Amino acid sequence: MTGERSDRLGFLGISAPALPFLVLLLAVAYLPLRRAFFDPQDFLTFLEPRSAGWDFGRYLAEGWVYYLPDGSLGGFFRPLSSLTFIPEYAAFGADPAGYTAMNVALHLLCCLTAAWLACRMGLSRGASVVAALVLAAHPRAVFAVRMINCRPDVLATMFSLAASGAVLGARGATGRGSAVPAAVLCLMAAWSKELGLVSFPLALLFRLAWPGERAGRPDSARLAVLLAASAALAVASRVLVLDVVAGYSRYSPLPMMPGNALQLLGNVTGTAWIPHAPAGIAAALAAAAFLSVPVAASRDGSARLGIMAAAWILLGSQSILNPGPPHYEYGPCAAMALTAACSADSLMSRRRAEPWAVAAACAALLSPAAVLGRRTNAAYAAATEDQRALFEAVGGVSGEIDPDVRWTILLSPGHLEKMIPWYVHYHQGSEQAVFCYAENAAQAPEGAGLLRYDGRELHVEPPSPEGTP
Repeated sequence: MTGERSDRLGFLGISAPALPFLVLLLAVAYLPLRRAFFDPQDFLTFLEPRSAGWDFGRYLAEGWVYYLPDGSLGGFFRPLSSLTFIPEYAAFGADPAGYTAMNVALHLLCCLTAAWLACRMGLSRGASVVAALVLAAHPRAVFAVRMINCRPDVLATMFSLAASGAVLGARGATGRGSAVPAAVLCLMAAWSKELGLVSFPLALLFRLAWPGERAGRPDSARLAVLLAASAALAVASRVLVLDVVAGYSRYSPLPMMPGNALQLLGNVTGTAWIPHAPAGIAAALAAAAFLSVPVAASRDGSARLGIMAAAWILLGSQSILNPGPPHYEYGPCAAMALTAACSADSLMSRRRAEPWAVAAACAALLSPAAVLGRRTNAAYAAATEDQRALFEAVGGVSGEIDPDVRWTILLSPGHLEKMIPWYVHYHQGSEQAVFCYAENAAQAPEGAGLLRYDGRELHVEPPSPEGTP
């Protein structure tokens, strides 16, 4: 029954009612991605480094970085995300379907983690199912799942949710939270992506402020010390690897951040399509109120709603600080899913309903969202066909591109050819070949070979013997 609590149920027991409907929703939304090709960033992050034989230390340290004009190293340090690609590269090579399937599998696992956290929060089994299904079908979550190099968003969110559940512990006299696993999970979140740094305050917030039984929660002082040590390790490892601890080019001025938060709220509630800003803001606030009012009216509702709002701000901090790519919104989608679960728990607390029935009804209601995600993913897959064609064209002639010769790549108006160096390095398994770009052949340096792409084939024009240095 929905009113039953899951005190004695493990992860699989909590997940069982949701799992078949999760698989169905994910199949509807994500099957079009089987035709998608890699994003160019995938070659910079792991494909080219693995093909070129980078040593393990360099691969972990430099996979997400860039060199600044002064030669210093800046960017990101995401060793856990980098580690996940090593066995996949061995298994799949340059076949993107396997990596994409792993992204969808991790998304599924994150949805189940949201359901598990909901049960640790004291919500009913049926309400926990709602958390998993809402995150699975959310059309804004697809942006982090569909792009292979956006896997860090999914991992950081999943470990952040798991850390929060770890500090709460299972309900009942024998269920105890644990500080050590929580600290480890927070470190894993931080080593997945910078967003994971919010897991430290989030876990502490759940430990200190989430209402309900407190006997099983770890000692707050010990937890705080362990979380501080884990956070220090996460920050120190990044400082040691990077010359410049940076990555985001700018942040919004403080007065703009409330507007960023409202924009984010409109995106995750599905009201951003409304054309007029005042009407869109009103619709976003109304949608948030629709989810929040049942929570506020429940027992300890104000505390629950406050924690959910804090979780949404923390997990949405990337978009609030600097609205950027939509894959930033995966974390806020998870926070919204948990809020929906709290709302469902309040609405169904006095009703008898089997979790399986709740899962079936929820999946039916969410099917339009899954169809919308499917359309978004199909459009993305079609948009990657140009990259696939160029990659295959480079592969066909990579043996003709002598790495001891300087090469000039002629750019078309769309500058698709900017990716040719990465593709050549991947096919040759080496970073030896050197390239420059030009708008026309007259700009090519003397003695350089020319590479021209006509949309189907890459034409290789070696330098004439008399022009070779």
